[in-house]
Amino acid sequence: MSKLLEVTAERLVDLALQVPWWGWAVVTGLFLCWLTAKPVRHAWRIRKAEWVLKQLKVLAETSGPAAQFGFLRSKAVDPFTFEEAILSALKERKLKIRRNHRYTGDGGIDGKAWWQGKLILIQAKLYSGHITPKHVEDFNRLCKRKRACGLFVHSGRTGPGSKLHTSQTLDIVSGERLLKLLEGRPITLFPGGLQIKT
Repeated sequence: MSKLLEVTAERLVDLALQVPWWGWAVVTGLFLCWLTAKPVRHAWRIRKAEWVLKQLKVLAETSGPAAQFGFLRSKAVDPFTFEEAILSALKERKLKIRRNHRYTGDGGIDGKAWWQGKLILIQAKLYSGHITPKHVEDFNRLCKRKRACGLFVHSGRTGPGSKLHTSQTLDIVSGERLLKLLEGRPITLFPGGLQIKT
């Protein structure tokens, strides 16, 4: 078996040596482009999220909640920018945050935050109608499995079926509380548990 591995390794080295130098330069260049393109896209969304937070503050002074929700649900704000806006708002409140490296395939976790050493998982949903109670139930189950608190943040309406899943470790932030969070106004997260007052 070790003889086979040695022969295979020698063949791979021979093949690598047969590739001209410019071939390796092209492969290395493409790899570096791929590697650096992700953070650039991520940084662009973070900047857009900060712009969204500023626009919400302007709309709060000039037009009110209806205009703010109209803006959040418009084409100007996509779901990934909404996620970044929530994380930026938490960061402004001095919570330690960790953004995901990618936006899809995140296992239902759109970001993480920590408050006094306690892990908080964040799920963001950009809705216009009622949220699905199953989404809240699934997120609650995920938080319990990870032994973390959960912050389910959405722009839609919270029905009684979804509210059944709130607890000391799961908080649903929507409506007026969502606007308070995004504008930087005082809010208590997890009112029955951690009581994060920011």
